[in-house]
Amino acid sequence: MAIPFRFEKILTIKQKEKEHVQMSYEVAVKSFEKEATKLYELLRKKEMFDEHTEQELNSGLSIIGIKQQQLFRDAIERDISKAQIDVMQTRNIMLTKQEELLDQNVEVKKFEKMKEKAFKLQYANLLNLESKLMDDLSLQQFVNRNL
Repeated sequence: MAIPFRFEKILTIKQKEKEHVQMSYEVAVKSFEKEATKLYELLRKKEMFDEHTEQELNSGLSIIGIKQQQLFRDAIERDISKAQIDVMQTRNIMLTKQEELLDQNVEVKKFEKMKEKAFKLQYANLLNLESKLMDDLSLQQFVNRNL
């Protein structure tokens, strides 16, 4: 006999909210990973460019070449600065989504715990009722034997 839990609908709603928040958290994580990868690639590009520039400077480079390389390096640094800001923003969004997910997990756990306690109480009540019925039955058998 299934005993209905009085907060079953609320528990179902909370579980759906948790799933929704979990999906948005996963999207935020993917967005953060994308931005972090972009930043890594830019830093790697700058490092390779610096190595290439150093080699060219050692072999001799014209003033115009140096200016062009400096302009390119400045452009890369601007891109890196923008990418760092983007990474920080996506990290903050991801952390906010993570906190929301933790809050939803706590809410769902509360209702699951309440459900578990309600079932344990109902089970204890059923055992108590069964015990009383067994006592009544044994009392009736005793009375019937003595009559």
